[in-house]
Amino acid sequence: MPTGHAWPGRITCFAISAASPPSAANLLDNAFKHGKPPVQLLVREEGGSALIEVSDAGAGVPQAQREGLLQAFARGDAARGTPGTGLGLAIVARVVARMGGTLDFARREGRHVVSVRLPRHP
Repeated sequence: MPTGHAWPGRITCFAISAASPPSAANLLDNAFKHGKPPVQLLVREEGGSALIEVSDAGAGVPQAQREGLLQAFARGDAARGTPGTGLGLAIVARVVARMGGTLDFARREGRHVVSVRLPRHP
């Protein structure tokens, strides 16, 4: 679970459980494989939670396919013809749920954004 330390006006540092880095890596991998550059990673504290956002300039995941892509071995149309097993988002969804967090897809300022929000535990 994320825990954090803040130095007012300087930096907030989160230590996130060992299960979390593969989730961020999976999201980055998807953005590089299926999105368009530039790919951006944002990690910050927001509202007492750890927020991890990966965004790219690609079209993103169509609304109708989002829930299905969270299932094991599911692959979107954009993923056909590229290496992969269809496990990445399913793993992310399970890890985030186990940690009491949320996984969201959005379109903001012309960018596809995948957000993971993890609660901060004292």
